[in-house]
Amino acid sequence: MAEGIHLAAEGVVFRYPHAERLAIDGVSFAVEPGERLAIVGPNGAGKSTLLQLLDGLEFPTAGEIRIGNTRVTPSALRQIRGRVGLVFQSPDDQLFCPTVADDLRFGPQQFGWPRAEVEAAVEEIAAQFELTDLLPQSPLQLSQGERQRVALATTLILRPEILLLDEPTASLDPRRRRRLIELLGGLEQTLIVATHDLDLALDLCPRCVILSGGRVIAEGESARLLIDRALLEGSDLELPLRLQGRG
Repeated sequence: MAEGIHLAAEGVVFRYPHAERLAIDGVSFAVEPGERLAIVGPNGAGKSTLLQLLDGLEFPTAGEIRIGNTRVTPSALRQIRGRVGLVFQSPDDQLFCPTVADDLRFGPQQFGWPRAEVEAAVEEIAAQFELTDLLPQSPLQLSQGERQRVALATTLILRPEILLLDEPTASLDPRRRRRLIELLGGLEQTLIVATHDLDLALDLCPRCVILSGGRVIAEGESARLLIDRALLEGSDLELPLRLQGRG
């Protein structure tokens, strides 16, 4: 892998068992350390599948994915999971413990952190994401925005180098959406954000990959690609709301 590349997908192909068509069809791109990349596309474009491949929840049918010089394979999963964190689109897919505090402790405990280190990390991340008062509560009692923050915190507590986010603003109202963008903008991790929220992509990610039908349609500067009406319409997308005079 070229020096300075944090993550790379090279000719990645993936087909779900018994599916007639490929979910991911020859996708290639690379991300440098600290970069923020948006993967944009309509529903069904393959965005969520691609994130799952990057995190090792699925493995390519062909091609390969590397984190640094480590290939994402079943035998390397523990090493990969120590470097890459995935935040699912729905917090309900990620939160399953009786309390918020237990959900935050879960990941560090699985990696064998000492108890004192776990508790210190829980206290620190809870303060960072304004969750301290919610620690004794059940995630089921929280609002959608609160659960979204908890899900993000359960991933970041493990201090991943690369953070993958699947539709992070889905179901958030405008105020909570803006707060989440502010939180993400303050992170030091390499970010890969899968979204059809093109305003989010413009706000957060200088570079984007446009995905349609499992294929890369275009790659480049977000400020250039996401104002190209013909390109977007050809990929079943619309101009960002701010460029339509509605946002």
